[in-house]
Amino acid sequence: PPETLEAASPGTLIWAAQVDGIELNPPATIWRMLYHSRNGQNQDIAVSGFAVVPTSASPEGERPVYAWAHGTVGLGDQCAPSHEIRDNLPPFGGMQVERGAVLVATDYEGLGTPGLPTNGDGDGEGRAVLDSIRAVSSLPEVGAIGDLALAGHSPGGAATMWASEIPASYAPELDLVGSVALAPGVELP
Repeated sequence: PPETLEAASPGTLIWAAQVDGIELNPPATIWRMLYHSRNGQNQDIAVSGFAVVPTSASPEGERPVYAWAHGTVGLGDQCAPSHEIRDNLPPFGGMQVERGAVLVATDYEGLGTPGLPTNGDGDGEGRAVLDSIRAVSSLPEVGAIGDLALAGHSPGGAATMWASEIPASYAPELDLVGSVALAPGVELP
């Protein structure tokens, strides 16, 4: 992130860089990005992630979004999924891109950015997921955001559950239509 991070609305894109050298089928443009989010204490922070944008036209004028919340990858910044995108493409991602959806994946707070990773900070991780969707709307060729599906595995399953609980109050402009929490490490009542 910039040395001095000027406050901005959650989901505001700080920067994005196109990633070359990864061939995908169906064809798509890959972006590594940095965006504003809010941590568990509601403080403005920078969060990294990546997006896969189909080269095909958006279906019906709006782009559906498939947001992926990753599982355990390690605690060092070098472990952030956006550092090794090819090795961190999510399950069913290709099928979603083929149907015209944007795939977006957050690294969460402190993984790939300064600070400590926040494993288990559900509120902060849920916000990072939703703010990655807001940020991806600023990338070229995305256009208006349509239906949103969330999915995640292990800690990402828990982050998906948190992100599914807060859209009405945190990101009411997003149209969440479904969530899949795979093996979340949570206690359900």
